[in-house]
Amino acid sequence: MDEGKFSSTLGDLESRLSDAQKREDVRKGTNQFYSMPTGALAIAFRIGVEMVSALLVGVGLGLLIDHVLGSAPLGMIIMFFFGAAAALRNVYRTVGSLGGSSTAAPKE
Repeated sequence: MDEGKFSSTLGDLESRLSDAQKREDVRKGTNQFYSMPTGALAIAFRIGVEMVSALLVGVGLGLLIDHVLGSAPLGMIIMFFFGAAAALRNVYRTVGSLGGSSTAAPKE
């Protein structure tokens, strides 16, 4: 076999394997650019941000409903509890995805 032909075939194989590995990483979500941070501080920060943002969205929508309907604190109170429920659901999903146990929350 000719040395030049062998090296070009080997280079082609390497590039095809590299492309296939990149596609598989993207499909599985294991690529470094697509994976979630796994450090304890990063996870704690993510949980905190998810809780605060869900509560702010709930309260904001409640204030908007109160303004539109003129139902002073009722909309804010109700939507605060919806925001709190959403925040707890997000925390449950995040913590469930950390472990590999069968009781963990399903990944969506």
